[in-house]
Parts: sequence; C-alpha cells; structure tokens
Amino acid sequence: MQIKIRDATILNPDGNNSKGDIYIDGNIISEIKQKISQEAEYVIDASNKLVIPGIVNMHTHIAMTNMRGLFDDLKFDAFLNRGFMLDSNRTDEEIYWGAKLGILEMLSNGITAFMDLYYSEDIIARAVNEIGIRGFLGWAIVNKEITTQKGDPIKNAENFIRNFRNHELVTPLPAPHGVYSTTRDDLLAAKELSDRFDLPMTMHLSENKKKFMIL
Repeated sequence: MQIKIRDATILNPDGNNSKGDIYIDGNIISEIKQKISQEAEYVIDASNKLVIPGIVNMHTHIAMTNMRGLFDDLKFDAFLNRGFMLDSNRTDEEIYWGAKLGILEMLSNGITAFMDLYYSEDIIARAVNEIGIRGFLGWAIVNKEITTQKGDPIKNAENFIRNFRNHELVTPLPAPHGVYSTTRDDLLAAKELSDRFDLPMTMHLSENKKKFMIL
C-alpha cells in the first residue's frame, strides 16, 4: 500500500519544523519534500497537524491492560501477591485480548514500538504480529520455586528466544522479574542468555523505596 501524508508540519531531527508531504511505500518512507505529486492509495490530510517519529514505550506489561483496577491502593507486597495469584489463573485468550487492547491504545497515541515484561510472550507476539507494531518482548524469569509459570522460566525464556529471534517485528529477550523474585543464579542465567543470543535484557530494579535482598 502507498500512503501519502499531505501538508504536514514535520518535526525534523535538528528540532526545526518544516512543511511538506511524506510518501510511504509499503514499510518504507520513500520521500519527504514540500510537494509530492505521486498518487497514493491512501491520502491523509495533515493540515495543522504535527508529524513526529514514533514514540517508544520502554516498559509495559501489555497483556495486563484488561486487569486495570484490580491492584489499586495496595502496598507493594500485597500488590505482588495479588498479581501472582491472578497471573496463575489467566487464560491464553485473556492474555491475547489484553495485549491487543493495550497495543491499540499505544498506537492511537503515537507509540510504534514497546518493551514488555511478562510470561506467555509467544501469545503477545501473536498480537504484535497481527497488528503490526514492533515489540521487544521480555520473557519473565522468576525463580522456579515461586513462579506461576508452567515449566522452568529460564528454559521458557530460551525457547521463546529461539522461536522468535529472526522475527520481523518481535525482538525476544530475557527479563528477570526483579531482585526479590530471582536468585543470583537466575540473574546469571538471564545474563548468559543475553550474551549468547546478543540481546538486550530488561528487569525491575528500583520499583519502590523498600529494600529487597536477592534470594
């Protein structure tokens, strides 16, 4: 599909705005100039509108979008306990539709890529692929003695990375849940996955004022 954005105010990398047209051919922005005469299948009139690069959301639990209101006004320990309890009972369908809802909300606000931390990232990857956003999807690594995941979280993360490491839209990565829910060995195993597959890693580090010891 060809898309032409017409008469837009364009935010340039140097911080100065310019006025003009943008032509998109498939997945490529092929031309930006004051006036583009080439026809397109879809034309967007951007008069009095600002066109900016896509925004990146650097931390989400996107599949939890449909769980809003379930954790309000809780102290951190109670928040974690309720979260683990609810996570243990979630279905694949609930995770899928929660991810889709969150992705559509992000796109409607100019977010074109996001980094996520959750389990069942293969289900979230399906939503990412169907909608067409870019997802840096971190499989949650929690100590196997307390996890609500089926199987070993380290092995689950590795399998997810192997299955999606060449995906066009999905970048899979290891995501230790936090210093209070992983052991040193878990963190070292996550780092080993990051190094072996040359991937970034994400985790919760300073979520609140309370200090936690690594298990």
